Amino acid sequence: MKKSLIELIFKEIKLALSICLFKEFRFSTTYLDIRLLKKIMEEKKKVLVIEDSEAFQQIINKLLETDFQIKTLEEVTEGLDVCKSYQPDIILLDIKLPGTMSGFDFLKSVKNNEEYGHIPVIIMSSLSSQEIIAEGLRLGANDYLVKPFDLKNLLFKIKNLLTIIEKSRQKTLIENMIPFETHSSRNSNIIETLNKISDKSINTGIDINIVDIVKDLGISQSTLNRIIKNTFGVTTANYLLSRRLEKARILIFSDRAMPMKEIATSLGFNSMSYFSKCYKDYFGLKPSKAK
Repeated sequence: MKKSLIELIFKEIKLALSICLFKEFRFSTTYLDIRLLKKIMEEKKKVLVIEDSEAFQQIINKLLETDFQIKTLEEVTEGLDVCKSYQPDIILLDIKLPGTMSGFDFLKSVKNNEEYGHIPVIIMSSLSSQEIIAEGLRLGANDYLVKPFDLKNLLFKIKNLLTIIEKSRQKTLIENMIPFETHSSRNSNIIETLNKISDKSINTGIDINIVDIVKDLGISQSTLNRIIKNTFGVTTANYLLSRRLEKARILIFSDRAMPMKEIATSLGFNSMSYFSKCYKDYFGLKPSKAK
């Protein structure tokens, strides 16, 4: 992703946060350390290429290898399993493939799957009839390119789709962290319950672990990790830690007479040095400097 594009997204996020600060100071004004956000966005995104032509696979690999991680399949039989293990950010799909499962069958399976339905899909096919194109789009493809096509257009479409998704994630981050409540999202019920569990832990000062959380949610740890990663772009552990640090910042600004050690202990931090380190890593300054 181009550096200028990343910086533009940062500016939009900062502007939104500034508006929130202006409207109501008592809520925290950041969710994610901008340095961490930049690191996340600059990580190479994962592309899953499902294409039976070895020559075309090589062309796509050459086009994308600088900016993306790439995994290729020649048929879609194991496609869903690969989605689970590889967790691609985008799928490039041919629809005329060998095997018992067609590209359209795979597309339908992906888009109807709760865990993978968010993944954008670009169809690349030599089939050019309007009926076929319309069917692909009806089944949920985000775009349809008829071979042969200009490779630069494919690259632009991939980057544009991923940029839209990243902006949506950051909007969701802001909505879920200011204030501490969940707005609509694909997995809103799970996220809302997770937030309630997290906030109860924050308010009582009792630490929680992932094992207990997933037991209360009734889902597996890997499923929760995928939901948080796909929705917010961060790990579950970082998401939960961020909520505690946001609460710490609220307490620091709302009750300046409250001792820092008491704030740390009330939020489940048993070590003052660990609390100070986490706070500085997250906000860029020590908590003692924030008073």
